[in-house]
Amino acid sequence: MEKRIIEDHLRYSARLKINEIHTFKELDSTNSEAVRILESGKTGIQLVVANLQTDGRGRRGRRWVSPQGGGLYMSLLHPFTCDAKELQALSLVSALSVHESISKKSGRKLQLKWPNDLIFYKKKLAGILLELRTFNGGTFLIIGIGVNYLLREAQKTEIGRPVTDLASLVSDLPTREEMIGNICSILLKNIEKFIAKGFGSFQESWNINDCYYKSNILITNGDHCQRGKSLGVNKEGALVLETSEGKKVISAGEILPSVKEDQESLG
Repeated sequence: MEKRIIEDHLRYSARLKINEIHTFKELDSTNSEAVRILESGKTGIQLVVANLQTDGRGRRGRRWVSPQGGGLYMSLLHPFTCDAKELQALSLVSALSVHESISKKSGRKLQLKWPNDLIFYKKKLAGILLELRTFNGGTFLIIGIGVNYLLREAQKTEIGRPVTDLASLVSDLPTREEMIGNICSILLKNIEKFIAKGFGSFQESWNINDCYYKSNILITNGDHCQRGKSLGVNKEGALVLETSEGKKVISAGEILPSVKEDQESLG
């Protein structure tokens, strides 16, 4: 992974904002390295990229399979001055940023799964892991992004759930440096927009691309399950669920399709 080439693919505005790009052949995880960079005293905007992760992490403690050259593994360390309750909405903004970048490059109709997965015909393409850290009185957000780039069939099987990769979606596969530079540029632009205008400016875009919008779903959160019809997200990024007991606002959990799911909504 060439730092110079990543810089070349950053938009000018993004290049000005990023204090440093850190590239590695191998890491335990880019999020963990971002924490170490923060604790070393580097508190500006930092981009961490790796060719391989030995301990890649997804949401809810899941392992993110991260073979050499098989994916885009990156984390953005960013000073965070908003209220911690806005973390959920920023997770959605991050997913929208990846969606925008890959949709433009592939020309495919990609969809989003609340709160932060990017999918193509029910197969996972990318995921986001956000972490909050404090250091020397400041608060920092670590946005970890994993995108399946070029996976062998055996690697897809190892993941243990339906997945796809960027190589399956485009006829002319861009370099990893190009995609990282593009995703990071859009993400920084959208973070700035979020800080200025809040999640309300992203709400419509999320609901348009939400694969379960207006579908019957099952939401699990620990041992608790809730069935209902998804009405999309509100202006805070929480999911609104229409249930037999009325509308409910869901701020955490994982979506599973209901047996009554409208299949056409996933097309």
